[in-house]
Amino acid sequence: VSFAESNVKGNITVELLDANGLLIRRVNFNSAASNFLEMSLAEIPVGMYLMRCTAANGDSQTQRIVKK
Repeated sequence: VSFAESNVKGNITVELLDANGLLIRRVNFNSAASNFLEMSLAEIPVGMYLMRCTAANGDSQTQRIVKK
C-alpha cells in the first residue's frame, strides 16, 4: 500500500484497522520531509481492513482495503 498526499503538510498518523476496528499497525510520519509513505501488508492475513489517515489539524480520511 502506498500513500501519497501533497495537500497536507506536517505530521500524519496512518492506522491500519481490521474489520472489527482492532488496531493492527500505526505509523507516524512527517509529510514536510516526504509526501510518500509505503506500508507493506505482506505479513497480515487475507481480509478487509480500514486505513485511517489523520493530519495534525484533526482532518482524517478512511479508506477500505481488501487484501486478497
